[in-house]
Amino acid sequence: MNLQALIFDSFYDKHRGVVAYIRIFGGTVKAGEQVYFLANNARAEVQEVGIFRPNMQAIDILNDGEVGYLITGMKELDKVKVGDTITNVNDQNLALPGYKIVEPKVFASIFTTSQDEYPKLRDSIEKLKLNDASLIFEPENIPALGFGFRCGFLGLLHLDIVKERLEREFDLDLIVTAPSVEYKILNNRNAETNSNSADPFDLLKTELYKEVTIENLKEIFERS
Repeated sequence: MNLQALIFDSFYDKHRGVVAYIRIFGGTVKAGEQVYFLANNARAEVQEVGIFRPNMQAIDILNDGEVGYLITGMKELDKVKVGDTITNVNDQNLALPGYKIVEPKVFASIFTTSQDEYPKLRDSIEKLKLNDASLIFEPENIPALGFGFRCGFLGLLHLDIVKERLEREFDLDLIVTAPSVEYKILNNRNAETNSNSADPFDLLKTELYKEVTIENLKEIFERS
């Protein structure tokens, strides 16, 4: 029987990489086997499996119906997602139902007061995302604030929680920009465009107009 294991939590160990907490829904898994993380088509070799008694204790094999942990030594935090399915063959048909990418509703940029702490901010957000799959982020550079991250949240409360956790758990002093929401522009040709950009005029930029100015703004609207 092929392996089907659900990742329900995870944490990062600086020596061993990502440790995934799993529940086996089919098959077995043991050290030395090749496994696949279906959401990212990532492949890895199992270094250790174990159970909780209540601390982590390594065992030879995890069987169908058991709950435990799995270590592959994988360092890429975005490859191990809560809700993903681990299998022993790269077959998307084995994915357990229910997993989907969460769509953020509120967007804001996060920077550190000192640019020297940018690498620490990057590592902290990556570790926080391990057990918060709804958080998305991408690098951003604003001349006045330096390097930071444009982040997506489920709502304002989620934004506040992430900010507090970054400050308290990782000892960061942060600057957070005013939150914005995704909006849509529908032109008279019923062509719809989505954006979470802080600048609504970005939606009007085309191959003909790389920059929106007062002089060409009227013509842009007329062409739309």
